[in-house]
Amino acid sequence: MHKLTAIFKIGTDALCKKGLPNKLVLDPFVRQIATLRHEGHNVVIVSSGAVEVGLHKMGKKRSPWLTPLDKAEAAGVGQPILIDKWYNRYLEKHGLCAVQTLLENMHFSMKDNQPRYNFRDLLMHTFASHVVVPVLNENDPASRVELIRLDQSDPNKIADNDMLAAGVGNLVDADIIVTVSTHCVHTKHPKEAGAEPIPFINLACPNHNIEGLGILMGGGSKGGTGSMDTKVDSHASFIHGGPCGKRSGYVISAKDVIENEGLLRAMRGEEVGTHIVCRKVKGTRPVCVPKQLAGCRR
Repeated sequence: MHKLTAIFKIGTDALCKKGLPNKLVLDPFVRQIATLRHEGHNVVIVSSGAVEVGLHKMGKKRSPWLTPLDKAEAAGVGQPILIDKWYNRYLEKHGLCAVQTLLENMHFSMKDNQPRYNFRDLLMHTFASHVVVPVLNENDPASRVELIRLDQSDPNKIADNDMLAAGVGNLVDADIIVTVSTHCVHTKHPKEAGAEPIPFINLACPNHNIEGLGILMGGGSKGGTGSMDTKVDSHASFIHGGPCGKRSGYVISAKDVIENEGLLRAMRGEEVGTHIVCRKVKGTRPVCVPKQLAGCRR
């Protein structure tokens, strides 16, 4: 496998259980990323969970009555714990350590290039290192942008870590984004009757894009601000940000990470969770369509 640049985003509900990172998820998540790092791939972690960890530390629970300031305070408490007590503990098992970076909208703004260049230079520097892995999150205590549901039509607003991951992927010209959620993309919410998992989405194919597959989006996460809408939208933003056919994305479940080596399989281009691409269609048949599929496939 040639060297790839990959962004691995994990959500609060996938990572945390009862207010703390779930060891059953975090251990294989970090181990698989360490394997890829030692193979020479460039890796970046975008991790949610700081608010959840902070609330647990302060003896508080999730509540719809928490204000943005409450969440900002919790993020400030939880972020150092998440990095030092959890990520570094597991990365050190593999001879690695975390480089914590907290981001705001200015790091992706086209109006002020310097913060964007500074951040990109840092990431490129870490790629040349053999011992560090960037672990990113939004700077909630300072900006609080991610803590409020925002108008997704504004491309300069980072409304959640899904869009942050897409922004980072575009900034470093990554090859792939792998999002770890509670579940992959389904035809509708997985808890609803008749929901079926979607193994493949081709954004360029009428038969296998969101509309063609009849996917009903919606429903936010319990612990974070993202929903499956933003996950698919963020992957589309990332994939469309590069040459057609070059980039891809995966939305996989925490169970895939635990049981199926999900991160490694995604990096190899194997079937796991939901694979999202944008491959042009030639005539009535798309490029690289397996015979067993009637529509568009990778």
